[in-house]
Amino acid sequence: MNQVTFIIDHPNATHNRLDLCGQLLRTWIQQHKPAFCLTKDAEQTAFINRYLWSEQFDFLPHSTGLYDPAYCQVTISDNIEDAGACLSLFNFTNQAVKNPPKHHEIIEWVSNQPKEKVQMRDVFAQYKAQSITPNTVRM
Repeated sequence: MNQVTFIIDHPNATHNRLDLCGQLLRTWIQQHKPAFCLTKDAEQTAFINRYLWSEQFDFLPHSTGLYDPAYCQVTISDNIEDAGACLSLFNFTNQAVKNPPKHHEIIEWVSNQPKEKVQMRDVFAQYKAQSITPNTVRM
């Protein structure tokens, strides 16, 4: 059974999805859990890479390309096969992961921004269409 978890932001929070994910990635690394960010293309990979270098993160260890289990960091790539054995896969593609590998927990996150909520409802429905019932967690 595939595990998909939707993390829903605190009701009073004003984060957009990008900032919410940055916060979640920081939490993962602080808990010594590596994370893999699946992007839709090389341009988005480069954008997320730059974003994680921004001042608001001080230093969030990350790299692009193939996940290396020797390091507890965020790995960013547009190729799901690069995730290797990384257990936490953050999906930046704005679409459900098709036939997700069984050993990954797919992480989706939902901000309180109205347009983003609508998009994530669609992604939730895409998982249901694959006979996957996502878990939901509220912050």
